[in-house]
Amino acid sequence: GLLVGICLVPLADSGTEFIRPIGAGIVVTMGGIEAWKIAGRAWGLAILVLGWVSLALVSLTSMGSTPSGHLVPGVMLAAAYILSAVAIVRAAFGRRMHGAERIYYGISSYLLIGIAFASVHQRIAILAPGSYRAGGSDAVVDRWVDFLWLSFSTLTTAGFGDVVPVSNAARMLCTLEAVAGVMYPAIFLARLVGAATEDDERDEARSEEHTSELQSRQYLVCRL
Repeated sequence: GLLVGICLVPLADSGTEFIRPIGAGIVVTMGGIEAWKIAGRAWGLAILVLGWVSLALVSLTSMGSTPSGHLVPGVMLAAAYILSAVAIVRAAFGRRMHGAERIYYGISSYLLIGIAFASVHQRIAILAPGSYRAGGSDAVVDRWVDFLWLSFSTLTTAGFGDVVPVSNAARMLCTLEAVAGVMYPAIFLARLVGAATEDDERDEARSEEHTSELQSRQYLVCRL
């Protein structure tokens, strides 16, 4: 669902400056429900409250009418995305998860991190207008779809250069995101291999215990 949504954002964009509330609401609700199921009620409630309060502020109050009004709700929304990513990746390595489930949750958390960084990029652009410019020109970047593009091109270290951070804060955030984009897959894959090894060891121990139990029963039957 996250992959489809990210791919459809550029196609559905009509020049809007901020993320559409319906799209953000779907992502937050999905993340909150999954976190509730696999990480616990507290995680799910925190994500849902942060996300829906932020959307209510920009949809039902005058805060949504100005860019500066989106500042606090945007930070709350980014926090909801980050909490979703943390809750999901923590649960991905729990004993209840096995095989492909861990991979799916790992990919989901990676995508949520990219969306969260996009929201933070836009908050920097609100605080310091002109922090991001189109590559090779002085055109100011201020649309959500452009920040989403910048976030994932930075997270994956592709760096196409069509959206360029100009201010120190923007460059610092891009540096942090690039480091996270390199480190996360490496750490996740290493942990995935470790978890798979632990699963194999537990399965082998259970198999040996089961075999030993069968042998004991056979011995008792023979004795009888």
